[in-house]
Amino acid sequence: MVDTGTGAVWAPWADRDLGVVGFRATDTVGRQQYVYLNPSDTSGLAEDEEAVPNVFIYVGATGNPDTDGAVTSVDVLQFIESGTGASED
Repeated sequence: MVDTGTGAVWAPWADRDLGVVGFRATDTVGRQQYVYLNPSDTSGLAEDEEAVPNVFIYVGATGNPDTDGAVTSVDVLQFIESGTGASED
């Protein structure tokens, strides 16, 4: 998709090894930024801790959560419990 106002090109992007999906934006001079989702990994929680599915939203130049900064997180469970946007497929 091309942003006709800025000329930026938005392309779907994913990295299977990192478990992230999102978009890569490239401006008219070739600079790139990534906007992507990274789901939480609750495998390291203690048995008495409740695992809450979260997704983190990142923006950065590398497409790697180790070096890009998380902008915010979304508690997915709140949408499941409220029935907002939940699918029972």
